[in-house]
Order: sequence, then C-alpha cells, then structure tokens
Amino acid sequence: MKERMHKCPSCGCLVPDERLELLGTEYCIKCSPDRPPLRGVMEYGHKTAGVLVLTDDSTEFEALKKPANQRR
Repeated sequence: MKERMHKCPSCGCLVPDERLELLGTEYCIKCSPDRPPLRGVMEYGHKTAGVLVLTDDSTEFEALKKPANQRR
C-alpha cells in the first residue's frame, strides 16, 4: 500500500498525510514550532496515593503548585 504524502507549505519536503490527521499540522518536523514543555505537580487528594497532573500552561502550573487549601 502506498503512503499518501503532501508537501510542507514552508520548505516543500514531502510529509505523510498521517501527520496532518494525527497532529493537526501540515508542516514537516523541521518546520513545526516547538511545543511548550510539560510541567507536572503531584496532587495528593487521597490518603494513599498521589496523582501526577501535567500541564503546558505556566499560569495553571503556578496555580497547581499552591497547596490545595489555598486554591479553594
């Protein structure tokens, strides 16, 4: 089965159509902008185990770092 390809709008190199379907971008890897880094905070809502909460938004990360009683 032949892979469907399209040209990157920025540099013109061939890019698989799956990249558009899965990631929502028609650009190649080199031309795609970098994603913001993921940051994580452990949340201890239960007595026995914590849950890792991941976010790429810096304001949300700062809010998550505060103790639970200060966020309510």
